[in-house]
Amino acid sequence: MSLKVKLLSVAAMICLVVGVLLVGIFAAETISFTMQGSINYEVPFYFDFADNGDGTVTLTAFKKDLNPPTDIVIPATVSKSANGSWMDGDDYTVTSIAEATSSSSGVFYNSNITSIEIPSTIESIGNYAFYGCRNLTEINYNAISVADLSSSNRVFSYAGQNGNGITVNFGDGVKSIPAYLFYPYSSTSYSPNI
Repeated sequence: MSLKVKLLSVAAMICLVVGVLLVGIFAAETISFTMQGSINYEVPFYFDFADNGDGTVTLTAFKKDLNPPTDIVIPATVSKSANGSWMDGDDYTVTSIAEATSSSSGVFYNSNITSIEIPSTIESIGNYAFYGCRNLTEINYNAISVADLSSSNRVFSYAGQNGNGITVNFGDGVKSIPAYLFYPYSSTSYSPNI
C-alpha cells in the first residue's frame, strides 16, 4: 500500500473516532430552552382567516386538499405568526364563518368532515358554509347567539346525505338557534335528517 493511501486511511480513522467521541459528548448533554409566552403548536393548518380589523376574524377557508382530519373543531381564537400564517393562540376571536355567493365557494363545501364543533364565539354563519358535507353525522353547536338566516339559506343543504342522519348537540351556553339554520332551500333539495 502506498504511503498516500495509508495516510488517508489513518485520517479517516481519526475522523471516525473524533466523530464518535463528539456524538457521545453531545448526547450526554441536555439542551433546553424556554419560549416566551404560551403557544400551542397544534396549528389548525387547514383553516384560513380574514382579519376583520377589530380583534376578530372570519373563517374563510377549509383547506380540504391538505387531507385534514374528518372530526373538525373550529377554534374560538387564533393568532398570527411572524410570517403571517394562522395558528392556535388567543390574539383574535373567531366570530364568523364566511358568507358565500355560490355553493362551491362555501367554506366547508363538499368536504369529507364527519363532525364539526362550532365554538361559542361564532356570531354569524354564512350561506353555503357546510353545503354538500355528505358524510357529516354530528354537529356540536356552541354558538351562544347567531344572527337569524334567511329562508333561502343553504348552510347545511345536502349535509349528512350519506348517513342515517345528523346528531346535533347544543351546548349549555346556547341562548338561541338562528332561524332557518337547517331549513331546506326547496322541496327538491336534500335537507339534513336531524
